[in-house]
This record gives sequence, structure tokens and C-alpha cells, in this order.
Amino acid sequence: IGGFYPDDQSRHMQSVIDDKIDEHDLDSVVTCLDLVPKAELPRYLSGLDVYLNFTHRNLALTGMGSAAKEGMACGCALVTYDEPDVSYVVDDGNNGVIVPYDNVDTIVDRLETLCEDDEYRKQLSQQGRNTVVTNFSPSAIRNSVLQYCHEIVERHHG
Repeated sequence: IGGFYPDDQSRHMQSVIDDKIDEHDLDSVVTCLDLVPKAELPRYLSGLDVYLNFTHRNLALTGMGSAAKEGMACGCALVTYDEPDVSYVVDDGNNGVIVPYDNVDTIVDRLETLCEDDEYRKQLSQQGRNTVVTNFSPSAIRNSVLQYCHEIVERHHG
């Protein structure tokens, strides 16, 4: 599972996770890495089964950041919170999993399902990758910008 940044909010989350790793004696099956250089990120992401997107409420930014989409593009099954709204990218249960921000039991249940059901996890991974390639790849963005430019020209000269 990947998805941490060296900021104050993630440091607290990392501390909680480290405590749980110790509490459940998971050191032999969980590896926590330091910050991975951006150029090496695709290699690491492609080795993950699940990308848990720790979005934070009350940030100036809205929606889902690029890191979660990078994880999806690299074939990770995405698990993300329902706040902020990510429905413009994630169709819950189809190309990713949306969990309630404040319901730990649901988060655990959904992660457990992904750990136990390889086919479901692979389906989410493939659909997530397709979503990102179709909507957020450089060629998809270029086509959207060109379409928008054509619409503007048509409105003003049509």
C-alpha cells in the first residue's frame, strides 16, 4: 500500500500506521519506504497492489490529486476517501473504491476484500488504469483542450 507525503498531516497518519504495524507484529510483511524520487515513482507504484489515497479534508485544493491518478495509471487498485468529492474520477466498485472518511470499519472491510479477492482487485486496477488513460493522459488532455478551443471559436465566429 502506498500513498504518503512528508507533510504534517501524513506524519501523524504514518505514526498511527507504525503503531499498528508494531501492535500486530507485521514488520515481516510490511515495508515502509522513505520518500521515493519522482522519477522512480512509476516503478514503485507498479509494484503495489493497492494505492490508499490519504486525501485530507479542509485543504484549499479540491478533488483528487495527481498522485492517486498516477497510482491508477500504474495498475494499483485505488482506495480513496469520499471527501473531497472524487466522483469525477472514481466510480465506486468499478474503477476504484470510495470509503467514508470517518468510518474505520468500512475502510478495513474494503481493504480486507481487496486483499482476499485477487480478481476483484485486478478488475479495479485495470478499470482504473483505463479511466486515467482515457481521461487524463497527455493525449486525452490535448484532445479536451483542442475541443474546448474549437467550441470557443465556434461560439465567437459561428
